[in-house]
Amino acid sequence: MIISKKRFALLYLILLFLSIYTPKYGAIDRMSIQFLLLSVTNFLAFISIPLIFKIEKSSLKYLFKNNLLIAYFGVILISLLSIIKSINVVESLVRFNQLTVFFLSLIILIFFAKENLIKVRSILWIILISLVIDISFSLYPFTELISNNLKYSYKMVTNFVGLAGNRNILALSILFRIPFLIYFAYTCTSKSLKYLIFIVLVLSFFDIYILSSRAALLGVILSILFALFLILLKSSNNLKNQIRHLVVFLLLPIIISLIISSNVTAKSDEANVGSRISSIITDNDTSINSRYRYWSHAVDFIYKNPFLGSGIGNWKIYSIKYDAPYIKSYIIPYSVHNDFLEHAAETGIIGGTIFLSFFVILFIYILKTIKIKKNDFDFMLAYTLLFPFLVYFLDLNLNFPSSRPLNLFLLLLLILLVKINLNKKHEDI
Repeated sequence: MIISKKRFALLYLILLFLSIYTPKYGAIDRMSIQFLLLSVTNFLAFISIPLIFKIEKSSLKYLFKNNLLIAYFGVILISLLSIIKSINVVESLVRFNQLTVFFLSLIILIFFAKENLIKVRSILWIILISLVIDISFSLYPFTELISNNLKYSYKMVTNFVGLAGNRNILALSILFRIPFLIYFAYTCTSKSLKYLIFIVLVLSFFDIYILSSRAALLGVILSILFALFLILLKSSNNLKNQIRHLVVFLLLPIIISLIISSNVTAKSDEANVGSRISSIITDNDTSINSRYRYWSHAVDFIYKNPFLGSGIGNWKIYSIKYDAPYIKSYIIPYSVHNDFLEHAAETGIIGGTIFLSFFVILFIYILKTIKIKKNDFDFMLAYTLLFPFLVYFLDLNLNFPSSRPLNLFLLLLLILLVKINLNKKHEDI
C-alpha cells in the first residue's frame, strides 16, 4: 500500500520534529546527532518523493524560480567556493553540510506548500508540542527548589537551559513560538485547548523570566509594543475581538508570569526582571562588552578579507588570534554572536550580502502574505508572522541561530506557514 501524499508530507514534518527532539545516544554534543538525523530524513525523503509524486515540469519550474531557494542556493555556492580559503577543510565541510541540510529541507517543504499537502493546524500542533517539551525540560529543576523551599537565584540559571544547552537560544526560541500559540488559540474552537494554550503561555513567559536572557526580556516588551503598533496601523474599527484576544493570551500571561517570577526570585538577586532589563544599557557588563569586541574583530577581518573571507566554518580559528589577550580558562569566542557578520567573515562581503538577502526576501514574502493595502490587513496573521520574524532577526544579530538545529527547524516552520498562506492568495514575488 502506497502512502498518500498528504500523509507522506506530514510524516516528513514529524520526522524533522523527532530529529530535533532526539536523545543524545551517547554523543557529547546533541547538535551532531540532530544534524545526522536531519540528513537521514532528507535522504529518505528525496529517494521516496519520485515514488509517491509525479513531478511535473510546472513544479520544477516553480522551485527553480522561487526567490528564497535562489537566494539560499547562492549561500550554498559561495560557501562551497570559500573552502579554497579554509585552513581547516574538515570544519568547512561540517558547516557546509549544515547549510546543505537546511537547503534540502527548504526545497522539500516549499514543494509541499505548493502542493497544499500540509495543514496550518498540523504546524501549530507541532509548535505547541515542541514548546511544551522545551519548557518542561527547562523548568523541571524547579521541582527540587520547591521541595527544598528554596528561592531561585541567577547562579542557578545553567540548570534551566533544558535541551537547548544555551539560555539565550532557548529563551528567544520560546519567544519565537508564542505568537503561533496566540494564533492557535484565536483559530481553535475548543475551550479546553484554549485553556491549555493559556497555561503554556504563562509558563513560557515565566521560563523567559527565569532564563534571564536580556534579549528575550526586551522581546517581551517589544511583543506588546508591536501589537500596539499594528493596532494603530490598522485603519478599520473591527478590532475589538482581536484586541480582546491579545489582552487575554498575551498581556495577561505576561503579567501573571511576572508576578509568579517575582515571588520565586529575591528582589535583590541578579535574576530579578527589573535588574536584568536595566542592565541592558550598562556600559561595564561583561557579556555586552564581549559582544562588541567580537563584532569589531569580525568587521576588521571582513575589511582585510573582503573576498571569500576565512572559508566557511573557519571563523572560530581566526577568532582565537583576535581574542587571545582576553581568553581565560581555554574559553574561546566560538561565534561572532552575529550571524550576518560571521557569514561575511567566512565567505566575504558577497557571501554575507547573499545571506542577508535571504531574510530580506522572506520579509517581503510576509508582507505579501498579510497584504497591507491602505492600512488594511489581516491583523492576527500579521502579528503571527511578523513578530516571530523580528525575534529571529534579533537573534541573528545577537546570537548564532543559523548553526542551531532547533532554530533552523523553527525558521522552516515559519517559512512553511508563510508559503501556505501566500499560495492561498495566489501571489508570489
